[in-house]
Amino acid sequence: MAKQYIAFLGFCIALCFSAASANPPAQLLNCSQTSKIDPSICGKKGLVVLPEATRRPWIQAIDSAEKRIRLAAYKFSDPFIIDALKMAIARGVKVSLVIEPAPFAHEKSDNVLSPLIALAINENMSISEGIRGYTQTHYKALLVDDTLGIIGTGNFDAESFDGTQQGSPPCRDFAVMINHPEILQELEHIITSDQMGVKPNQLKYLVLGPERMRETLTDLIDKAKKSICIYQQFLQDEDLTAHLEKALKRGVEIAFIMPEYPFHSTLNPNFVNQRRLQKAGAKIFFHKLLYAHAKALIIDAETPTESRVWIGSTNFYTPSLDNTRELGITIQNIEITQEMQAAFQKDVLLSKAM
Repeated sequence: MAKQYIAFLGFCIALCFSAASANPPAQLLNCSQTSKIDPSICGKKGLVVLPEATRRPWIQAIDSAEKRIRLAAYKFSDPFIIDALKMAIARGVKVSLVIEPAPFAHEKSDNVLSPLIALAINENMSISEGIRGYTQTHYKALLVDDTLGIIGTGNFDAESFDGTQQGSPPCRDFAVMINHPEILQELEHIITSDQMGVKPNQLKYLVLGPERMRETLTDLIDKAKKSICIYQQFLQDEDLTAHLEKALKRGVEIAFIMPEYPFHSTLNPNFVNQRRLQKAGAKIFFHKLLYAHAKALIIDAETPTESRVWIGSTNFYTPSLDNTRELGITIQNIEITQEMQAAFQKDVLLSKAM
């Protein structure tokens, strides 16, 4: 059934007629120019597509560390990433973690808690559990030696990379690698501020939630001219749904790729707003082979000078938008757009339409 929408997806494919994007807000890492990351596991500009890339980008980044690693995570239990951190600590690298102490347990998860005791007994290790003033710590970021950053949508647990023990599939997620000095400074400032329990300063590049997340997402939706393709786990926030509905009414074409039953085997808490947007003209797809965990927007992909991609940790869920520490980045780069849209088109063919 999804094949009948391929014509619709034509608007999602942006053809590249120039080597550079227009006024890009961020410089992403070209993997072929660094020895830290194998260029075969990421795109030309550092886009990581999961689960295909596996956990290798994070492990290779950790293995390259010489002085300092900072990591923020909602779920942190993957044994391979933990082993890489242990080896980094053993060779004298200082490691700082900002971890959510009580991630939400649900029936589609193995619900493995972070084995922090195994890491906390070393003087080179510091751990902050939770952030003062926020209901949850939900962002996913890695910073190595203040020279390489990875910001993504996926958790650092085995089920995200490999699937769960009870048979749930691995997750569709994305991440971007960054070497822009100012963005790296902002990422360091965010993680350090969260460890100290103080408010970060105003940021130029990164989008911090809840402080500016709702404003940023609303602005992206409201300024879209032709199309919005969305990866999203939840669609429960009434305000964002209303802005998407207005975009549809002014002629913007919108498509979603989502999990059919997030957190439950038979319950879809997104149904009401999915049906509302579907009636207004949106296309809703449910991935059949992967758990669609990603949080990403691709805006106006068919217009290279106008296209933008947002990648982050925020769900379209009111507590996530208003009360949770989240992080995202808006990118204007045609190569990133093309790679994201290639993944979107592929995933539509692996999905069923609502």
